[in-house]
Amino acid sequence: MSEMQKLLERVRAAEGPDRELDAFLCEAFDLPKCQEPDCLPDVLRRIIDCVKVTHDEDPDVPFYTSSIDSALALVERLLPGWQWLVRSASKDGKCFARLESPDFADVVWEAGDKETRDIIRGEEALGKAATPPIAILAALLSALLAPARLSPSRSEVPKGGCISK
Repeated sequence: MSEMQKLLERVRAAEGPDRELDAFLCEAFDLPKCQEPDCLPDVLRRIIDCVKVTHDEDPDVPFYTSSIDSALALVERLLPGWQWLVRSASKDGKCFARLESPDFADVVWEAGDKETRDIIRGEEALGKAATPPIAILAALLSALLAPARLSPSRSEVPKGGCISK
């Protein structure tokens, strides 16, 4: 299982806001991209360690797991032009998020009380989780892990948190 897949599983398992998870997401995506495998600055490592030990609020770590705005800002940064839909609770009690690529198009067929949906073109990614921001993050990571989008820079988050381009 890749580091990105492990991160997705951790996001899916989150039951609410989690500052340690916020710090890991920050580590995975918010740093300037670099070429060296262990280029994580000491300052971010200290932030992650602080969050792990004391759960202090650090303003340098975005509130991805508790803020819809922060989660969507990460989507816009990593998947520019993608559209989104968020529902506060689906039939199973979980929150739902769907991300759609800019060229996405689908058709919904209805027959009586049954509905069928076909994707005509583009990509979509779905996420279900305990809260709307976490559902958005699950959809984002699912989109990044989709076979059509996988590349060496997206499939793994190298040790040190650097994502080389």
